[in-house]
Amino acid sequence: KETQEISSNQAKIDLIGDDTRKMVVSIAVTKMFKINKMNWTDIKKMLIEIDETILGFDGFLGLKKIVPSVNELEISRSFKGDFETLDLTSRWICEVSPIPRLMARFDSLALHSEFLKTHDKYQIFITTLYNSLETFQSNRNFHRFLRVCIDVGNILNTGNRRGAASGFKILSIIEFLNCKSSVKKGVSVMDFIILEIRSQAPDVLSFIEVLDANMKIATSLNIEDVVAEVLEIHGKINNIRKQLELAENSKPPDLHYVDKFSSLIMDYGEKVILMTSESKRVQEFYFEVMVLLGENERKLKDKKSQDILKPLSIFFSTINQYILNLKPLK
Repeated sequence: KETQEISSNQAKIDLIGDDTRKMVVSIAVTKMFKINKMNWTDIKKMLIEIDETILGFDGFLGLKKIVPSVNELEISRSFKGDFETLDLTSRWICEVSPIPRLMARFDSLALHSEFLKTHDKYQIFITTLYNSLETFQSNRNFHRFLRVCIDVGNILNTGNRRGAASGFKILSIIEFLNCKSSVKKGVSVMDFIILEIRSQAPDVLSFIEVLDANMKIATSLNIEDVVAEVLEIHGKINNIRKQLELAENSKPPDLHYVDKFSSLIMDYGEKVILMTSESKRVQEFYFEVMVLLGENERKLKDKKSQDILKPLSIFFSTINQYILNLKPLK
């Protein structure tokens, strides 16, 4: 009804013929006319200047779904009549089609928001995952802890072929929690190991609290997904660079696009390049360290990092909580 009020009572020319498409466009355009009190000149000015303040950021980006398609652009170029004779959807397409880089305007603005939301989160994840892996690779107390676990395992397996092990796959350490005492109900082999280390060399356990905190963050995302998404953002940044070059060299120059997004490239370009390099480096380090800890390289590439590291995170969280619940040493 609101759309009909905007149009005249006379029959209008329909260039599209897609009822679903017409409904989506009509709702969005009618809202700008009725709620935001805009006319065609206002709408085009807002899009050219990339002014998201009128509709709000999400409202402005919501118009991306009604940007004319390639086919609709061709239809608009072929129409030589009076725009007043068009129905609302057809007129929208004809009115906004001449705006340069219309889709790029929305994509570039969306990337600005996406980068702000993801950069800090990904940076924290990448750094924390690296710190966790470095603990596995280089922390002396972690290695001393593993040595004790190997010794206890060998004692338990005395008399069979597993009783002289020099190492084990890191995920096997979880079994120390599952092996329970037949004398003291609920007490696991790991509980015994923690109590003995705590009484004889408590400094060996100093890595656990920090590792527990780091592993919670390191398992919040998959390194494979982060690398893929950072590469995607990198590609989008490169596309904006190309669009900026075209905007600067067009006649007349598209100064609104240049002014809006040249600073984005300056601010984010180097950060994205650095994050791309760091995420790839940490992914390679992840494979290197996990293979060092006994995991199969093919298995690592077939599974997400969360699937591999989550059980370890739960393990260290469990023993850290156990230590925190113990009474202080006298």
